[in-house]
Amino acid sequence: MLLFAFSDFARHQGLRIQPKLFPRGLPTTIMLRHRDSALHAENKQRILAFVGGKLGRKPPTPEQEEVDSADTDAFYEDCVKWLRDHTREPAKAFKLVLEENITYGFRRNLLGMKYIGLGLSALTLVLAGAISFMRYRAEPQEGFEPTTFKYACYGDQFRLIFSGSLGCCRNTVSADPTSLITTGAQLARTACHRLHPNARLYWIS
Repeated sequence: MLLFAFSDFARHQGLRIQPKLFPRGLPTTIMLRHRDSALHAENKQRILAFVGGKLGRKPPTPEQEEVDSADTDAFYEDCVKWLRDHTREPAKAFKLVLEENITYGFRRNLLGMKYIGLGLSALTLVLAGAISFMRYRAEPQEGFEPTTFKYACYGDQFRLIFSGSLGCCRNTVSADPTSLITTGAQLARTACHRLHPNARLYWIS
């Protein structure tokens, strides 16, 4: 029960800081925009048409994107959510996407708890110093014992882990959108093949 509560709290902290990580929008959303050139235009159209069909919505045009970018971004986010929800099972078919999402979520949540980790680190150092000082006052003949600071090592571990999470979080998510969007392309291609046996001739990979 406590473990579940702690993991839920960590997830909440991670979601809270996520907008600060990507002020221009999530990489997956950016890749689906018409004005972004990371994906070939025809590939992008096929992905949007396929997922849009699953959502029962018509994909926005480049002109609509220029007029109302917020509304079109909401559509792209819904597309990404659909892809994410439908690539969790079966795990073997989308193993890379699942692993990337888990890794990113773990590091994002860890970063969200950065200041809690730093606070625990500072508290550990203070307690270790206080214990050492009291032992020195009680038994001055033995002198100061540096080994007491072994407890501070735990604080150092918190500091190193939480302070280094930002770069890891961004590095992970830089790979994640490509694998997720590529999965969307594979799903769209499979659906296209079912409709037309020679669809591979017209697919741009």
